Amino acid sequence: MNPLTLVLAMLTATVVTGPMLVAAFLLGLYGWPPILLAFGLGGFGAWALARRIEEEIKRQDPAWDERRDRPRQLVLVRPRIDDHPGRGRPEPQRFDPSRHWRH
Repeated sequence: MNPLTLVLAMLTATVVTGPMLVAAFLLGLYGWPPILLAFGLGGFGAWALARRIEEEIKRQDPAWDERRDRPRQLVLVRPRIDDHPGRGRPEPQRFDPSRHWRH
């Protein structure tokens, strides 16, 4: 799920869940089960509406690139044996902040 979808879901949750709670109270349904049902239906409706709004934003944006939006795979880089200190290469100088700013 994209961060845009999460932000839109938080915004649309109030728009979708509020009327469901008001409708439940107008029908005389008081208590935890109707409230939890309204929150569940509101959460699902907010997620669906957020996905639809996100797709519409991306469709209308001329600068949006689908390849750039895909998640990147994690690539682990293993160090080569030649890069280890003590195998023909000198050990790299370590940064020492206490001596770095002194002149």
